[in-house]
Amino acid sequence: MEEKQVSFYNKLISSKAFLIMLPILGLVFGLIFVLLQIANIPITRDKAETYSGVFERYESAARSCEIVFADGSEFNVYPYTTEDEFTGKMESLEKGTPLYISVNPNNRYVIEVKTESETLLDFENSQQAIFGYGKWYIGLGIFIFAGMVCSVVYVSLIYAMALAFKHIGK
Repeated sequence: MEEKQVSFYNKLISSKAFLIMLPILGLVFGLIFVLLQIANIPITRDKAETYSGVFERYESAARSCEIVFADGSEFNVYPYTTEDEFTGKMESLEKGTPLYISVNPNNRYVIEVKTESETLLDFENSQQAIFGYGKWYIGLGIFIFAGMVCSVVYVSLIYAMALAFKHIGK
């Protein structure tokens, strides 16, 4: 049984289809990680969509934060931008308070929250938090892509050496 697995593994590694598909797979996974983070690139204030409404409630769970207006509009807050201070202010905000929010049109996350008297979520700081968190995914995507390229080079060299030296020992 183990001999069949080794034989299959050797056939797989030495197949041209495998050597072609491995970098393509690495490219796809690497690009997915990188491209998904493009939506998190910070924008200028004039590109943000602004909404105003009457505050109804704030819902916060482990990885989900949502602001709900009295008209039923719901806006998601990126969970890694919220600090305890923001969450506390939102949870203590009185129902019926006028709110002004800015939303990034690329990822649909709230990037600024204001009342008539104070800023609850800062425009610049929230965008930097979103982008900063996403940098890890960009790095992971580049790492996956580079790892796949290195593994293909390594396997190709081993395969070439095996072909070049297969006459030794016979």
